[in-house]
Amino acid sequence: MSNETKDQLIEYRGILQDKIETAQMRHEINAMESALSLNGQAMAMMESGSSSRNYTAEMYRKEIGFEDANQGPFTKPSDRDRGKFEPFIRAESDIAHMRAIGRYFMNSDCAGVGIKEQIVNYVIGEGFKYDVKIARPDAPQGLLERVTQAVEAILTANKWCGCREEKPLEEILADGEVFLILRDHEDGIPRIRIRSGEHFVEPVETDIRDFEAWEGMEALDWSFGIATPFGESEAPVAYFAQ
Repeated sequence: MSNETKDQLIEYRGILQDKIETAQMRHEINAMESALSLNGQAMAMMESGSSSRNYTAEMYRKEIGFEDANQGPFTKPSDRDRGKFEPFIRAESDIAHMRAIGRYFMNSDCAGVGIKEQIVNYVIGEGFKYDVKIARPDAPQGLLERVTQAVEAILTANKWCGCREEKPLEEILADGEVFLILRDHEDGIPRIRIRSGEHFVEPVETDIRDFEAWEGMEALDWSFGIATPFGESEAPVAYFAQ
């Protein structure tokens, strides 16, 4: 290879390296701009004041098609059908978007992190003490001791006190909801599993109808992964977790 060819390769390598660095810088700038934009949305939705009220009115205006946000009607009887909260929550994707904003605010924004830590410290503090008490005077002898031992075994096996006790509250502050699931274990002590909202979704209708028939259940409305009798969105009877 001649010296001239080597020099050309070195020159091309330098040009390519400059382009790579430029692309990396552009990627970082885009990520930062996206984060700042998301933070702005979170503040607009979570802060009180005129800016938040204007944002809400603007959303309604676009949804109902009025040029003037003061014109109505702003609501309709079907706004809460099947667990919805129109125009803000129409589908699972709307909840996922709000959940992402809440998580960003509570885990990345300085104000949100401070709020979360203060609430957790105030509510949980150094942790709860779990006491078992007899509710009926005719309870069998020794029942209190046996139940106390069972509670202590569950807390110990799940490393609950001083470790995982704060997690459900942190999830609620960011997501607005949290699910605690008890699962069987070979040692007989149930394990607590913490699941966030994205695990609960509306199942495929054909699959869930087969499941209902197999279980001998009546047909239910599984909107947002929460099974309720049709027309009774405030009476959950089951959840679908993936």
